[in-house]
Amino acid sequence: MAKPAIRWQDALPGGNGRIGALVYGNIQEDTILINHEELWYGGITQDLPDLSQHLPELRSLLETGNYSEADRFFPDLMKKAGYRTRTSMFQPGFDLKVRLAPSAAFTHYRRELDMETGEITVTWKEQEACLSKRLFVSRPDDLVVLSVRSTLPAGLHADFQLTVHHPEEVCGQRL
Repeated sequence: MAKPAIRWQDALPGGNGRIGALVYGNIQEDTILINHEELWYGGITQDLPDLSQHLPELRSLLETGNYSEADRFFPDLMKKAGYRTRTSMFQPGFDLKVRLAPSAAFTHYRRELDMETGEITVTWKEQEACLSKRLFVSRPDDLVVLSVRSTLPAGLHADFQLTVHHPEEVCGQRL
């Protein structure tokens, strides 16, 4: 891709099935959104009421071909028993900010995802120097690996900040 992402939907995804990372790819201040399969927000889970005594009624509805009525039978009983659910929403966990101080105007920007390795790479040039950020999520180690490199003669200065993603911010909107 020829430019950084602005929205999370355009960020490049990396992950191992348990941990995920979305890389936006900005040069000066990048955001890497990190999440985990066990992070959810706002759900309410109650114990299920015991409705087993109603199984004969349900079976009778099915045997007589009353499928529409059978389909609503247990959900209606659960409502009558006071059972309510509120489905949890997926909650991003952390924002990793990577701040770099450019030494010159940049050229040759490229952001890509290698679908075979899962590695996300952001590369660019500042004058004749090559800079890169590479990220992947290790399956065996359950961790996010980020490498920031530069061929600048003076080296590279980077600041990193890890913050908890706002718990009420889901799908880009505040609740």
